[in-house]
Amino acid sequence: MKKQLMKVLLLLGMVSMLLMACGGTDQTPGEGTETGKETEKETQKETEKEPVKKSVMKYQKQMVYSYGSDKVTSQTEWRYDESGRETYRKMTFFTYGSDGVREDSREYNFTWTVDGNKAIGVTDGALKVTITYDDDGNQIELIEDAGVSISTSTFTYKDGVLATRTNIATTSSGTVTMEDYIEYDQYGNMRKQTSKRGEDIVNVVEYNYEYDKDGKVLSIIIGGTATSMPLVYAYDANGFVDKILLGEFVYQDCTCDEKGNMIESIMYSNKNGTISNHIICEYYE
Repeated sequence: MKKQLMKVLLLLGMVSMLLMACGGTDQTPGEGTETGKETEKETQKETEKEPVKKSVMKYQKQMVYSYGSDKVTSQTEWRYDESGRETYRKMTFFTYGSDGVREDSREYNFTWTVDGNKAIGVTDGALKVTITYDDDGNQIELIEDAGVSISTSTFTYKDGVLATRTNIATTSSGTVTMEDYIEYDQYGNMRKQTSKRGEDIVNVVEYNYEYDKDGKVLSIIIGGTATSMPLVYAYDANGFVDKILLGEFVYQDCTCDEKGNMIESIMYSNKNGTISNHIICEYYE
């Protein structure tokens, strides 16, 4: 179940990255220039500009549904307080067989106490979460202790954005260390992510953005090889992302509220419209 939860968390991270590229900055790449081409040249040449902080969306609730063979295979619900701390988590996994559907669920309700720069959350199940913040309110450590396993994540920041993320997970099978190193362009969009497992680099992903003259993301190429296919962005009448296309098919359908926050996202695995993931979000005002 731990691996399945990590897949859901990685999915949320990817969706957030794709949508944050479409807005939520204090500055747009087209600001102060006459054409998108001039902006693109500045993006390539001016590497010393200060990164732009992204606006923070305060989630109240998230629902994530994952699919396989046109059936829901997992459902995860998170609820948060206004400080961004979990107050409730429920994970349900579905197995389909000749005898019907079997559900495996785990449910947690969190009670939080705050002591200086630490917040400690205790659940009605065997889970204790400890969060440590720096003086700017950034989360610098997250410990999830489930008794039989413990996961410790540490975070560092540069210019107000996440720069490194390290996770040490210990179970009865041993200890695994994963590290992510994240680089941004001068407009706050993720440019490169390098992942290590122990001392070995296991993945390097590069993100190359194309902007229009108004500073909106037109496309992202993830990977950067000769065969890489760009994710192409389409916007609604309000200027918010509406669809993300991958080649011939719609990769992601998006619905945003009046502030541009994503309230629903449906991701597809092929041009036939096979759903792979469905995400629903609610926010605090």
